[in-house]
Amino acid sequence: MAVQDIRLFGDPVLRTPAALVTTFDRELRKLVRDLTDTMMDAPGA
Repeated sequence: MAVQDIRLFGDPVLRTPAALVTTFDRELRKLVRDLTDTMMDAPGA
């Protein structure tokens, strides 16, 4: 479980365009698991 920090409204990083996903590899699978863990850990998510 790797709970990530949650960025809040107004954080400038939220204006950064996302990179195009071309390969669903091990690194991306880990990110998805980490974000799922973060969502489950966060109150109200």
